[in-house]
Amino acid sequence: MNIKSTKIGNTSISIQWDIPWIFNGELKMFIINVEEIASLDMETCCVSIAPTEILVYEELPTYNYTITGLQPGSTYSVGVLSVSKSSWYSSPSRLPVTTIEEM
Repeated sequence: MNIKSTKIGNTSISIQWDIPWIFNGELKMFIINVEEIASLDMETCCVSIAPTEILVYEELPTYNYTITGLQPGSTYSVGVLSVSKSSWYSSPSRLPVTTIEEM
């Protein structure tokens, strides 16, 4: 899957990814994993956010999602993986993204 950030804010990141080219069966959902990997405040750094499941009702060429509740000036590793209705999981596509610092 090709994943990219489409908008980066102080506390949010919008991402977009393509439908996977190869998956085993009918697409059921995507799972978004977000992990803080660096922060301006290392005392509060490196929080994992609970995974988000996005159900697929129809197959589209691209999908979009906005991750909220993030810390300003922190770097996150964002992962997207696909799940088929036969419970086949793809390898996650990962993207490092840094939120904008507050002024």
